[in-house]
Formats: sequence, structure tokens, C-alpha cells
Amino acid sequence: MRGTRLGAFNDHFRNALKGSSFDKSPGFIQAGGDLQALRKGIKGSWRDWTDGPHQSLNYLTCHDNYVLYDKLKLSKPDATEAEWLDMLKLGYLLLFTAQGVPFLHGGEEFARTKGGNDNSYNAPDSVNQVDWALKKKNHDLFTYMRDLIALRKAHPAFRIRAKEQIAAWLKFHETGAPDTVLWTIDADNVEGESWKQISVAANAADHLSVELQLPPGRWRVVFDHNGVVAAPRFVEGTVRVRYKSGLILCQE
Repeated sequence: MRGTRLGAFNDHFRNALKGSSFDKSPGFIQAGGDLQALRKGIKGSWRDWTDGPHQSLNYLTCHDNYVLYDKLKLSKPDATEAEWLDMLKLGYLLLFTAQGVPFLHGGEEFARTKGGNDNSYNAPDSVNQVDWALKKKNHDLFTYMRDLIALRKAHPAFRIRAKEQIAAWLKFHETGAPDTVLWTIDADNVEGESWKQISVAANAADHLSVELQLPPGRWRVVFDHNGVVAAPRFVEGTVRVRYKSGLILCQE
């Protein structure tokens, strides 16, 4: 793809997030790990196979293979319904804060299922149709996704155009745990950006919340496992990240 200026679906990032689309293998959102591939995807994969983030179409589900909800049930069969939805939220938080072009499969925003069908090209409407009743059932997931999309659109620091700028402004911080990831964006020079610094933290552990060390300064928590944080909440030094969830923080 290098030199073509064309985009392509980023299978490497997809696999890092949820595991292969063809089997039960887990990814970061189910079991942590694979941090190197995860970090490459968050940077737009320009050190992997692209010339820049504009070529990286980031996704968790497309028309083929398992939809994300079914993949989570297959790869984490002992989890509860609430835990599958937490994993789905975590996956999309990482997707929509990553550099590149996000792609959302219709119905994922309220946990679409194909009943475990992994290749539904010739399946009937009973498998392929979007079940709109799920939007009511999983309305909190829908509003979470809606808020996440709106946040990305409002903040160009999640849409940096040049790989040189990503290299200069996006930095990963060591957490000491394979099921956590933390990065910051020096957003002060991003055109149109209202935040000066941005931090994204994620914890893929099943039941253990963690304290992660933040860079110096006073940080406002703007997004958590429930979506946009309405009441102002500030932290310094460390931040507690709930299990199977992520946070977005800013300095203004």
C-alpha cells in the first residue's frame, strides 16, 4: 500500500484489538497483551505498512467474519453479558481515539449479533438484518458510542494528518502491566484543538482496577466507562482506571 495513497482495512490493528476474525484467539480487549501491535495501530500503523494515518482504515467488524459481539462470546465464553458489553465499549474507545480513519459496522453501536454466523454472505435476513430492538435493550451502549463519535469529531488531535506530527506529539508511557496502555498527545500545536494535552488510558484486566501514573499536571477526566463525564472531575499524579474500561483526560 505504500506509495499508492489508497487506504486499506487495518487487519493488524483489528487483530491486536480483538484477535483473529477466523478463530477463538483473543486480543487486547479480552485478555490484554500484544501491546506492540496495539501501539502501532493507535499511531495509524505508519511504522508498519502505511505511509501515514490516512491509509489506515481502523475497524473491529466489517461485513464478513464474526461481528464483534459474537467474537467476544466465542473468545470469552465464561464472561457475562455485561462483561461482553464492557469489552465492546473498550474496543471502540481505543478505535475512535486511534489515529487513522475509523470504520463502524452498522448495528455495532448497540451490540449487533448474527447468532454466531462467521460468514453470512448467503444467510437469510433472519441472520443479516439489523435487529433494532437491540438499540432499546443496549441504549446505554448506543449513547456511549454516540458520545465517543462526537468527541472525536470535536477534537482534531485524534485526527492528526501527518506521520511526522504523530511521531512528535503522540507518546506512550510505560505502565508495567501487559493489560494496560497509556498514551498522551501534545495537542497544543494541533490546529483547531481546544485541549492542550490529552491522555488516554485503558485497562483490559477482567476484574482488577489499576492506578496508572499520569504525566505532571492537573488532568480533567472527560470520558469514562459511562461516556461523557458531566460533572467536573480532576486528578493529579495517578488515575484509577476501572477494569475492562478506558478513560480520556485533558489539560485545558
